[in-house]
Amino acid sequence: MRLYTDKVVIYHDGTIVAQHDREYGVQEWRIDIYHYLRTLKRKPGALRQSTALLQSDTMVKNIYEKYYSRDTKTFLEVLDVIYEYGVSTVTEALCKLEKISPLDMSADKVALLCAKREESLKQSNIKTDRLSEKSKNTLSQYDRLRMIQNSSERKVV
Repeated sequence: MRLYTDKVVIYHDGTIVAQHDREYGVQEWRIDIYHYLRTLKRKPGALRQSTALLQSDTMVKNIYEKYYSRDTKTFLEVLDVIYEYGVSTVTEALCKLEKISPLDMSADKVALLCAKREESLKQSNIKTDRLSEKSKNTLSQYDRLRMIQNSSERKVV
């Protein structure tokens, strides 16, 4: 373990396994719920009163309360999806899923919607990059024409 002024980094066999913002208070600790997923999947009933859930992001707690308070096992699977795609992406996917299929909010469906969103973002970035390249080429051609016109005007004068 290495302590820095602003963070704590934990290593195992030379590989970083965890990184946390440093807590400066006496007897204070910060628990990351993602570090306890394997344990919680074995004992899902422990999640409701766990310190890991209490210290989680407010959006994560809201997802649990709104969609999965009665289905802890599915919520733990959704936490894997949150870890992969981010909580805001999952929240957006859950809102879409609630409109499409409010009775089946499975982690697989959430992951699929998140993957589709990510893929569409990549596609839009590719299109934007192509458009940017075409625009740059067109502008450079206009610059060349302007330079030619300026040089021809100088010769006439």
